[in-house]
Amino acid sequence: EPLDIKIARLPAGLDPCDLLTTQGRDAFEEVLAAAVDPLDYRMDEALAALPSDAGDDAALMAVESVLAALAAAGSTGSSERLLREDQVLGRLSRRFGLARDVLRRRLDKLRQRSRESREPSEPLVSTHAPRLPAWDREVLEVLVGVPEGAGLVVREVRPSDLESDTVRSVVEVAKQLHETGRSMNLSDLLLAMPDPAVQSLLVSVDEANSARGTSDAGERLDAFATAIRCRAAGRVAQTSARALKTSRLDSVAEAELLERLVAQRRVAQGIAEPKEG
Repeated sequence: EPLDIKIARLPAGLDPCDLLTTQGRDAFEEVLAAAVDPLDYRMDEALAALPSDAGDDAALMAVESVLAALAAAGSTGSSERLLREDQVLGRLSRRFGLARDVLRRRLDKLRQRSRESREPSEPLVSTHAPRLPAWDREVLEVLVGVPEGAGLVVREVRPSDLESDTVRSVVEVAKQLHETGRSMNLSDLLLAMPDPAVQSLLVSVDEANSARGTSDAGERLDAFATAIRCRAAGRVAQTSARALKTSRLDSVAEAELLERLVAQRRVAQGIAEPKEG
């Protein structure tokens, strides 16, 4: 839509209310005054993510991400918007030593590909989430739908436990946001992941959460934490079972290992320990 939008960058860990109450009105107005055009914001983000010794591949990926944002903005607009676009191409040309006409041809190709791949009736964001493995979907639903559970996801969920490359990439980005002290709500994830397919998945999961209605966040987190413990116990039980089959143990050590294996299996299946008497 032809809306005049600017993006203001808040200090890490602060929302607008926090900034106003802790630093005052002048600090808040300085943040607003420093707001930038979305195209400039995308380029600044891409360049800031590049280390000083970034190789050609990383640099080209940064250029591609900026051009993709330009392509997504469409080919028509106000003269001011077209001027900003030309300025962005100029900055890319100077920063990476690429010819402006090469950048323009690549941008035109990305726009053409976008037009060819989208049918007229196809929505920009799918309202149906794609099929995901059960655990992958549970992790994504907690990350997107239960803000209090984001920390639990980034601390306890292992990438090797996830089957979907897409979900692994979302969790990895969430971990990066967590390490830098930034929030991990849906808006932040959407900004951090410019891939339209990933954005569509996140929105679809959020819509599915909303369609089920509100639920107690504490109960949801308790169930999720229990599932994490069960999966961890299951992994340990598998290791113990392999050790029991392959190791040469005396009868006492074998009995102890078997007892631990039984206890681990009970935890993995969510079965409480039997009480004495």
